[in-house]
Amino acid sequence: MLAGRAVNAHKRHGGRVLVLTFNITLGSYIHDKISSVREDFPWSAFDINNYHRFITIALNNSGIDVAIPEHLQYDGKDPAKARRIATERDHYLEATYYSNQHVFEGEEIKTVYDTILIDEIQDYKPEWIKIIRSNFLAEDGEMLLFGDEKQNIYKRALDGERRSKVVEGFGSWVKLTKSYRYTLQSPIIPLVDSFQRSFLLQDYELDSDESFQMSLTSIGVQAYTTFDRQNLAELAAHIIRIAKENSIHPNDISIISSQEIVLRELDHVLRTSEEHKERTLCAFPSLEVSEHPKYSKKYQEISASKKKGFNLNSGVMKLSSIHSFKGFESPLIFLLVNNGDSAEMVFTGLTRAKENVVIFVENESRYLDFFANHLSRLQGK
Repeated sequence: MLAGRAVNAHKRHGGRVLVLTFNITLGSYIHDKISSVREDFPWSAFDINNYHRFITIALNNSGIDVAIPEHLQYDGKDPAKARRIATERDHYLEATYYSNQHVFEGEEIKTVYDTILIDEIQDYKPEWIKIIRSNFLAEDGEMLLFGDEKQNIYKRALDGERRSKVVEGFGSWVKLTKSYRYTLQSPIIPLVDSFQRSFLLQDYELDSDESFQMSLTSIGVQAYTTFDRQNLAELAAHIIRIAKENSIHPNDISIISSQEIVLRELDHVLRTSEEHKERTLCAFPSLEVSEHPKYSKKYQEISASKKKGFNLNSGVMKLSSIHSFKGFESPLIFLLVNNGDSAEMVFTGLTRAKENVVIFVENESRYLDFFANHLSRLQGK
């Protein structure tokens, strides 16, 4: 829908269109979706970026110097210290530049847009929306927001109607009542519907799709089992066995979790163990890279590069944090549900699956009983 809207907007006014995301990973995916719209248009009219990179470029174009205090710079080899200082530096940059509504006051803005479309709006802060609208939207331009507040994994503020709290002047939310991800027969629909009612009803307005059915069908692969993060070899064996038994191509398989560290170790097992030797694509640096002595100095740059190069159609099995996989979808999702995951996190993971989903739940997870009541338990190795 967003891709079609972007192309139609340019056809209507002939001007520039800005598409903003939150995730770095989504840029190439949205580019592909716009490419699939069978219309003639110049790519020079479209800018696709994530919020923070867009603002960084805009600051540079406006000649605004981004100064980082000396105490927030670190060039040492201690990974823990590097991460701590990087976190403090991110907080400083957010307050001083990215969330500062006055940062562009009195500055020349070289490019404004006739249409601005923002995806995953539930991840945005209200200040970001104000900065974009005040500085980069043409005087008679249009700005449209897309989102799902139940994927609010960053716990942004909600309004009185339990919707994503944005800013005044956008009118009311219009709910999409037709699913473009699922077929009417998809067994993912009743599973997601039941999860909403069990864990999200108190805090959010639930989806109302007339295609929802309350009984699971036997289409595809749906199952659950527990997993132990100390025994990732067993988890890898489950994944490979399911893929082979159901003749699922690696390109159709995505493994996602809220915990990148677990995924990094699982990826290492899948790639290097004598039993598997799988080719993979990750939205994060590999275990080997993360353990390199120079990683602490460059981990932000390396991590951003991995996210930017993440491609759903790479032909291989993919691993990603749920955070980086937001906005994507995959025919088969292996979802790792960790102890302490929020309901929003699990909901976001479930809704990444188009046809098949296999849930691996840690033993202490509060969602274990739910999946035991809704899915068959996975047997064997």
